[in-house]
Amino acid sequence: MIRIGGLIQAQRAGKNVRDPSGKTVQQQLDDIAGLIKSLVAEQYLCLMNDILPEIRKAGIFIHDINELDKTENSRLDDYFNEQVLPALTPLTVIQAIRFLS
Repeated sequence: MIRIGGLIQAQRAGKNVRDPSGKTVQQQLDDIAGLIKSLVAEQYLCLMNDILPEIRKAGIFIHDINELDKTENSRLDDYFNEQVLPALTPLTVIQAIRFLS
């Protein structure tokens, strides 16, 4: 198994080597792209046909950000900044943001 990044680097460097199966770098990347496209299509169908209908039945709705009024948008911003961002951002970055604010 080879990492996609390594294949991309080889392609950018102009290396036209073949893998043990005889495929060129471009052929390998094309195969990977086809597989990824298939997997994403399968995920989309699962989301649209299985997951979203079930969460709607449970009373959970996903809205477009443009559907929110100012109060809802503000509440969402506050929630993100207080609950989500700290979990995603290393502590030193958060401290730097607070210092710069």
